[in-house]
Amino acid sequence: MEFNTTDTIKVGEELTFLVGFSNPARNAQGQIKILCDLEITTPDGSSGGSARQIECAPPDMPESSNRLVPTYLSVGIKSEPNEPAGDIVFEVAVTDAVAGRQLELKLVLMNEGS
Repeated sequence: MEFNTTDTIKVGEELTFLVGFSNPARNAQGQIKILCDLEITTPDGSSGGSARQIECAPPDMPESSNRLVPTYLSVGIKSEPNEPAGDIVFEVAVTDAVAGRQLELKLVLMNEGS
């Protein structure tokens, strides 16, 4: 499997970005609780979608302290011919609810438009 990076998307292209975590804290029962928030802002400033406090990893995930684990959250995007050019902003927060820690990520993707 090959992963590439980009900061632009052209008309007709499809991209997917993945969100991961590592070394989650465990509660007394040995379970984890990873929650994800997502906010998408389109080039015209309107909302392209949002989700809050989604459980995005299995509570009984096997222990593995040094491995990057993908969450259930993956975001796919395809640039259509009629979409305006400009920045599409993806804001993601990954929360380890057991540890009380949160990681905030922001991805800005330039839509080249038609």
